[in-house]
Amino acid sequence: MLNFLIPVSAVTLFLATKMSLGIIQLRPFDILVAFILLLVAIQPRLFMRARLDLGFLILLPFFIVHTLSAFGYYTGNGIRELFQVTLILGFAFVLNAVGDRLDYKLMGKILLIGLIGVMIYNIGWHISQGQWSGWKRLNDPKAAFTFLPMLLSVFILFAPDARRRLYWALWIVVGIAVFLSGERKALLAFGIITVALLSRGRFVAAIPVLAAGIFALSILATLVDDPYITRQVNTLLEPTTTDISLSAMAEGQMPTSLSNAAREFSFEQVKRMSSENPLFGIGTNAYTDIMRREFAFLPSFLLVSIHGEFLRIIVENGIVGLAFYILIWVVALLRNLKVAHHLQLNRRITQAQARILPILLLLPPAFYVGFEATGTRVFMATILASMAPSLVFWAVSQRARPAASTRRVQTGIEESTATS
Repeated sequence: MLNFLIPVSAVTLFLATKMSLGIIQLRPFDILVAFILLLVAIQPRLFMRARLDLGFLILLPFFIVHTLSAFGYYTGNGIRELFQVTLILGFAFVLNAVGDRLDYKLMGKILLIGLIGVMIYNIGWHISQGQWSGWKRLNDPKAAFTFLPMLLSVFILFAPDARRRLYWALWIVVGIAVFLSGERKALLAFGIITVALLSRGRFVAAIPVLAAGIFALSILATLVDDPYITRQVNTLLEPTTTDISLSAMAEGQMPTSLSNAAREFSFEQVKRMSSENPLFGIGTNAYTDIMRREFAFLPSFLLVSIHGEFLRIIVENGIVGLAFYILIWVVALLRNLKVAHHLQLNRRITQAQARILPILLLLPPAFYVGFEATGTRVFMATILASMAPSLVFWAVSQRARPAASTRRVQTGIEESTATS
């Protein structure tokens, strides 16, 4: 049952459905995770056998700081964040406890179908509104443009030759959808992953592929008869500062890119607030409240949450929170490289797969947390990046065993690689 519930719960992260229970917003993801935790709780043997993975343990210091900072702002805020953090860490613990018994092939297929369904729904909804590009109005479903290519690229990397052609065809279709969506972080991640796959992870081979990709993208931007897509691609290829002043925006003038203007304005405020509260920050979720109070005269698009988790943490959780958060990503990178190298040495994966795998596992989550407003999906992207080395180790180990076996056979070196 967990092989079905875990990927389905992950797909629900991309749905906009939610309801308010006092200070808490309840989503389908929360309900499913609570049910999963109940299933695991009634099986004490799972707790007894669980070895706490480094990818799980390294998450705890940051989330403790995040939650305490929320309580420091005000109690209701702390209760809301404690509820959210408890669920997502509970989900991470389940992966830690049963990860070596899961059917990753089945879960991957369920997740792939689910994300394709979310993307189709998102596109269909926008088209029904007369919007044939710029499919970003639904904040939750648009995240599929970033994470669907991540999952599909793993299928391409490990699929047999006959099946790989099908996945490449799907890759082209998804690429067109990402391009027309106007979601720049998704397009950037998609482009780099494409370069990595085509060059087989070789740096020298990647240079001409990257150059060809940039040239093709610039040509597409001029050929597409869509001002929005052209503007999005141009701001990606040639980043520029906001073309009008803050006072002009306060008077009602609109910049070329609303998101760029919001990021530039928030960056200036982050520098100011973090210098005033450098060590522990202003408190989790305090930034938006302060902005709306101090800059009520500015247009609403300038007063949104910080689109970038690293910036949010430095201003709301201070240097302490940022240090713990950066540690998660540094450890994830080192463990990804170590696991990929170990699997290659033991002939579980090829040299090309070992070069490409860390890129596929870390790049999309890093881009997402780097350019998206905070929330459950951002936290889950962080958890995915942190626990990916062990999940990949377990999944690849399954491929090396007979299909009937679903239990990991551990050796000393395998255990140390999965947990260090």
